Amino acid sequence: MSNKKKFIKDVIQQFTVKINQDEANDQLIHSLIFLGEHESYCRSYPEISDIIYHLEKDKFHILKENFALLDEITENKFAALLSNEKIAPENGKGEKIDNLLRFERHIKLSCYQRDYILSQTSDAERSARDAEKVAKKAKGKVGHIYSEFVGILAILQLCLLQ
Repeated sequence: MSNKKKFIKDVIQQFTVKINQDEANDQLIHSLIFLGEHESYCRSYPEISDIIYHLEKDKFHILKENFALLDEITENKFAALLSNEKIAPENGKGEKIDNLLRFERHIKLSCYQRDYILSQTSDAERSARDAEKVAKKAKGKVGHIYSEFVGILAILQLCLLQ
């Protein structure tokens, strides 16, 4: 794993725990400052999506919570951190903020895609189970028809022998 992917994974992992804005988040703020200064890290969509696709279910849920991607959560903790004067001394403007906003969009897009893929997979599994049930019924009917056919042939053979 490259240093860039390791760092991105570390940042994302920091958002897989509940963030309390009333506490000092110095480590997280320091990571965001570094991230904002490295445009290539913020543009690393393949790495970002790979990390998010492989998160455990509970960590993925907390990540979505911290980015306000759940219906019941309206506070975007990531956006709130961007207002920190250490990150945005230029009043929310500048290349660093643009990079971090790009990173946020990539995180959100990956979350939406993961949810969509999981819903499609769930639908496909449900369809496969339904198809399996229909196939079992059909197999039973074929077996029954075959048995009746053999019985009819036996009766016809008896008739022909007499």
